[in-house]
Amino acid sequence: MPIHTSVEKPAALNRVTGLNAENGEPPQRGEVCILLKRTAAGDRQAFELVYRQTAPVFFALALRITRNRNDAEEALQEAYFRVWKSASRFDPDKGNGLAWISTIIKNAALSLRRRRQRRQIGAQAYENELALIPGVGTTSDTFSVSSLSQARKLLDLCLRELDETKKTAIMLAYFEGLTHAELADRMQVPLGTAKSHIRRGLELIGRRLAADGLVSVNELIAGENELGVLPLVVSRGFEKRRAEDAKYCVAADRWRELFSGLLSHLTPEHPPAKIWKSLNRAVSQAETIVRKLELREKEHLLHTATASKQVVAE
Repeated sequence: MPIHTSVEKPAALNRVTGLNAENGEPPQRGEVCILLKRTAAGDRQAFELVYRQTAPVFFALALRITRNRNDAEEALQEAYFRVWKSASRFDPDKGNGLAWISTIIKNAALSLRRRRQRRQIGAQAYENELALIPGVGTTSDTFSVSSLSQARKLLDLCLRELDETKKTAIMLAYFEGLTHAELADRMQVPLGTAKSHIRRGLELIGRRLAADGLVSVNELIAGENELGVLPLVVSRGFEKRRAEDAKYCVAADRWRELFSGLLSHLTPEHPPAKIWKSLNRAVSQAETIVRKLELREKEHLLHTATASKQVVAE
């Protein structure tokens, strides 16, 4: 599927994501954020609207990552089922709805593509990866962006300033979920060169966005993690750090927010109707199970209360 080279948002994206076509308002100020909140409250109609408005872009993304239509369909259904189950975890203060959903989609697609890969979790691999990044700042201050719309404009500007090799490396990494090694193979360059293309590209973007013009090593790793280029073992090492230290969360969230602007370069691909039918059926089954569990819990509480009254009466 083609990638738009223009930095202008295609009209099709505005239609399917709820973006305001005239002023480019970010999703958290519009429909997607509101619909996710309603979805978290169990609103099935809101969930369907989330799917209808965003699935074409994310199906296109899943197709790029999995490189297989059947896998892309499976990843899309699995991802949106997760959206339904975890909508209550969406926090608009930490990012927009599209960025949040895009992470779920990418994880599902990459999981399918790498399902048979078995690698051991190792914090040392993460430390080794840090040591391999030369010539970056050591500040611990993460870059700041006042709004998503500003971030998208800055990202487009930064991409224009990158040379074609770095820009291509970043676009391939995001849209096809390539690791450093896979990127090196695709671009037919040594592994170290592929890493350099990504890191130098991210460093240039980060420097433009950072208040002091510096980008720390950990911020660079956060950017690579959100792009999806890190090997699984290193990515898990980062996620472990992220769970333990808030500054890693902030850095990753901001990169994720920034990268969501790349979605405007995708040509939406409408998924087959069977995906929504299967998804809707799965949600109905899940709701039935939840209702049965709630009924059992109420019956148990009622039985316990009745038994307690009988003991008191005796």
